[in-house]
Amino acid sequence: MQCRLDYPRSIRLITMYPAPSQPEEDGSVQPLVAQMTLEPLSGLNMQYEALSYVWGSAETPRSITIVFVQSDNRASTFECSITENLWNALCALRSTNQPRTVWTDALCINQNDIPEKNAQVAQIRDVYADAKRTIAYLGPPFDGLDALVAYRDCYKTKTSGIGRPPAPGGHFMRFVPERGIVRVNQKPHRIVASLISIIIPYLYLRYGIAYIATKSFANRIAMAFTAINAAFTLPLLFSQFRSFDRNEPEVLFSPDQLICGLAEFFARFWFRRAWIVQECVDSPSVYFRVGREEFDIEDISRMVRERVELKSFIAWSAPTASHLVCFQRMIDMRLERSERQPALSLSTLIQWTWNYGLAEEASNPRDKIFALLGLVDKNAEFFINYVLQPHEVFWHYGRCFPSAQERSCSSRTHAVMMS
Repeated sequence: MQCRLDYPRSIRLITMYPAPSQPEEDGSVQPLVAQMTLEPLSGLNMQYEALSYVWGSAETPRSITIVFVQSDNRASTFECSITENLWNALCALRSTNQPRTVWTDALCINQNDIPEKNAQVAQIRDVYADAKRTIAYLGPPFDGLDALVAYRDCYKTKTSGIGRPPAPGGHFMRFVPERGIVRVNQKPHRIVASLISIIIPYLYLRYGIAYIATKSFANRIAMAFTAINAAFTLPLLFSQFRSFDRNEPEVLFSPDQLICGLAEFFARFWFRRAWIVQECVDSPSVYFRVGREEFDIEDISRMVRERVELKSFIAWSAPTASHLVCFQRMIDMRLERSERQPALSLSTLIQWTWNYGLAEEASNPRDKIFALLGLVDKNAEFFINYVLQPHEVFWHYGRCFPSAQERSCSSRTHAVMMS
């Protein structure tokens, strides 16, 4: 990498230039171009977003053009090879009208410079904690995404009081606990007609009596029958007005579809990464990005809390259910961190991630340990060194287990992690 860091507490950031979101006429996407800068980590004041993603396969690499302006104002341009999944994530995040500054490990850490990598990974906790928000890219849309989007929009409009969200195909939608997301057939002309059918008879009864007295006897009889007819018709018209929005609503997404959407959400490969616990717990704000849709971590937490019941949870596959339990534990850890409760021990974190299948797909076995160090006490005696072999890292971590029983457990965990 051509732009070297000046001192350990500095990081690289890339600012992506805007580009149209739609592909070109030939189906191609405008190339990624970004400017790289060196910034002190302590003085950024949340001016960037941190990207969390799955590296993915390197068999079909893509490229990004990096522009680096040196201290003497000379600009140098070079191409960086990145995985296709990172390229897709950056394209999804790229704005259409303004630059966007992000931090991503593959581009902002020189993976071939081991001393730099050791120093940068050691401060990843601060990188995510100081970011404006963390964006977890989960990949392209899945079948159940529309149900999750509808539930999110219904809840946000309900709590903000800005009205009902528009439903696909027109009208509005709302959430009914026993039925799911339903379409509300709310037509303006029906409202106007109902109001007129109520107001006119009311005015006739209110002011028509005095008018009848000025007419002849025959006209009085005719108008009296008209008034009596209006009096009997008024309750019927009023009930029709009140029920204009109570017709049998069309179900857009059933509760089962919401559950299936959540199951597809937690089945994403992102939940197998070693680093997700630290990224979610240390970040002030976390958003999940699926295609062009974004979900606040609180949106997903609320969906799980309100919609996932035991009978539907049991039907999920074992890995997906484990990811859900892990997610709920991360939510608890975020709360504990905000309340400044004591940090968990490294042995507890290791056993917890092992039990729930985290880091099972880690490309570097060392990350099964290094990814958890940002969650333990800063005063804990541990270090990050990618020069060490995996078994040396695991041997050193095994000494963190104080009791003989935990050391026995660490031996079993060591065997799993080395596999």
